[in-house]
Formats: sequence, structure tokens, C-alpha cells
Amino acid sequence: MQANRPTACGKFAEIWVNQEALLWVESMPTALPSVVHFDAYTLDLQRCELRRGEGQIELRPKAFDVLRYFVENSGRVVGKEELIGAVWPGHFVTQRSARNR
Repeated sequence: MQANRPTACGKFAEIWVNQEALLWVESMPTALPSVVHFDAYTLDLQRCELRRGEGQIELRPKAFDVLRYFVENSGRVVGKEELIGAVWPGHFVTQRSARNR
């Protein structure tokens, strides 16, 4: 099964430029559904939107990328270094700067 191609938001917009990342996306073993529901929230991975009921919650692109990464890796613990490497590849990120993005 081929993974859904990422949409143009946050980190995933960079994939179209970064051939290595594109190869990683295409090698993902399973596709995520385009819409994920948890508690009272709906995460639309195609539109890069988080909703609670009918209202949209505005997220910065990196915050959306972090949430998306957690959804992609649900059911397991994601370490800080793994998360930073996935959302900010090739960048030096401190805990303080990650909070402010």
C-alpha cells in the first residue's frame, strides 16, 4: 500500500524539495487516514487543520508537524531527540526554541 503524499504545510512542504525525504515518505509501509479523530478533536492531514467540533484551531506549521508526528507514531513513546530530528531535520533546536515555534 502506498502512503498518502504529504500536503503543503509545515515540514511536509519541504519534502517536495528534499529528494531523500520524498523517498522516505514513499517507503512508508502504511498510509494514514486523511482525517483522524481523537477525543473532541478532528485532525485533517490533507488540509492541515485541527478542529474541535465545528471550530478550527489555528496552529503554527511546526506545531501541526509535531501533532502529525505523534499521530503517525501513536501507540509508542516518541523520544525528544527523535521528535526534533523528524520535525526539525538538520537544525539545532533547543527546548526553549521548540516551545516558541
